[in-house]
Amino acid sequence: MYFFSSATALVIKLFLGFFMFALIIRFLMQLVRADYNNPVSSFIVKVTNPALKPLRRFIPGLFGVDLSSLILVFVVQIIEIVLVNLLPGKQLPDLFSLLMLTVGQVADTVITIYFICIMVVVIASWIVQGSYNPVLNLIYQLINPLMQPIRRLIPPMSGLDLSPLVAIAVLIFAKFLIAAPILFYADPLGSYR
Repeated sequence: MYFFSSATALVIKLFLGFFMFALIIRFLMQLVRADYNNPVSSFIVKVTNPALKPLRRFIPGLFGVDLSSLILVFVVQIIEIVLVNLLPGKQLPDLFSLLMLTVGQVADTVITIYFICIMVVVIASWIVQGSYNPVLNLIYQLINPLMQPIRRLIPPMSGLDLSPLVAIAVLIFAKFLIAAPILFYADPLGSYR
């Protein structure tokens, strides 16, 4: 029974995690005013639209930002936590722990997305030179608001850009100082994750 529960939890986390990644990227695309003509952006819009369109009727935007994608991120995270903890051998967290786990997991996922994006840009800078890539174009648009202030503080030296290194350090600190304490406070034993 344990192996079935573990496999089922993995499938739930995989599918809902992928959808949550897409929703977070969709929300971030709105914040940075990303190019929606990009094929990757179009794919993310197509994946998330079926769930977002009905919500837009009830959830208004704020300052030009569609809040339905952000709210749906939290709803999907709550559903994931509940479904995983309904499996045999698990128990549901109380409401406060559920909300704290949700906030902590979403914060952790956002930090992870930025970390992955920066690592992709660093690796691509060594491999892909001078050609247009829609994935990299979207990633550059997503990480630019994070990288610009760092590049102003630490400009490239002799053609070497150290800003990704600083950004990764900031993200690691954010993970340990924001996401990890929230998750630990909500679930000290790690039994709900």
